[in-house]
Amino acid sequence: MKVPRRDDRASSAPSTAAEGTAPGDPVSDLRAEAAALRARHDLRAGIEGLCDLMDRLLAPDGCPWDREQTLETLRPYLIEEAHEVAAVMTGPAGPHREELGDL
Repeated sequence: MKVPRRDDRASSAPSTAAEGTAPGDPVSDLRAEAAALRARHDLRAGIEGLCDLMDRLLAPDGCPWDREQTLETLRPYLIEEAHEVAAVMTGPAGPHREELGDL
């Protein structure tokens, strides 16, 4: 079952071309990777896509673990993941991107 989106208006996120980045540039690579993931999972850009994902995870046929969580049950994970992000921030972009995704 497809969960309806909160709002089907087009995203207001700027395009890569408008920002002057070129293929091979780390920012362009990140944006291309993000666009591919959004397309694969039928999500919009920006905060709208985050809302789409949350709606999908919390739907009756979504993720049982996510539906059981409260602010209190998530607190230990938030603190742990924040420490993991801080630990990798001085290294290459790959590990901190992964940890930020966990956070």
